[in-house]
Amino acid sequence: NIERIDLLDNGQKHRVDNLSLQDVIDITGNDNILTILGGSGDSVSLKDGAGAEWTRSGTEVGTGVDTGHVFDVYTNAYDSTVKVLIEQQIDQNIVP
Repeated sequence: NIERIDLLDNGQKHRVDNLSLQDVIDITGNDNILTILGGSGDSVSLKDGAGAEWTRSGTEVGTGVDTGHVFDVYTNAYDSTVKVLIEQQIDQNIVP
């Protein structure tokens, strides 16, 4: 299972494109929470699906290994237990 993606690499610009609800379910453990760390040069796009739209539902301050990081939290309309936490410095968008 993949529960954390670290895009933090100084001087590099990384992209995670078209991350769908099914992608998150397939790669995460039973808790269905994916955390993405990164910086201002990085970008993440979440892909909406029919009845499976992503919504920014708030912010969360990291704890444990993520202490010092602040994340925007995205949930999905189809299954609100599925969450993607994206570090605030990352360029974020939702694509239809």
